[in-house]
Amino acid sequence: MNHLKLFISYIFSFCLCSLLVIYALRLPCFVTQNTELVQEYYYKNAFTYLSLDFVLIAVYLLIASFFIWLLKTESHATQIIIVALVTLIISGAFCLYFYYKPQSRNFFSRWFHAVSWKGVLYDILLLIIVYIVMMQFYTKLTN
Repeated sequence: MNHLKLFISYIFSFCLCSLLVIYALRLPCFVTQNTELVQEYYYKNAFTYLSLDFVLIAVYLLIASFFIWLLKTESHATQIIIVALVTLIISGAFCLYFYYKPQSRNFFSRWFHAVSWKGVLYDILLLIIVYIVMMQFYTKLTN
């Protein structure tokens, strides 16, 4: 696997999916039903949080890729399921951590107290979409 082409595919996918999924389709508002916090995260503090998302999504996908490699799976459906499960475990752990602590001024504390598991569902959908677009673009680059 060509790591440079994969990284370029990730950058393209992240940018495209951010524009389409977050800003055009407004998926986070639709899934979480919390426009106020979505506005704060993706509009008011867009540079900060999109930069954080760029890193976090990459980390989630690297962890998922490790399990895809470990299980030697070549089925795209199975790979997508692995991405979803890894996201569920990581985001679910964050959800439980913040939800069961007293709410603070921290954005993620307020987020998980307000949207709970809908935030995890949004993360799963976003990661699956980013992964699918990234792998499609990677396939085009390597053929």
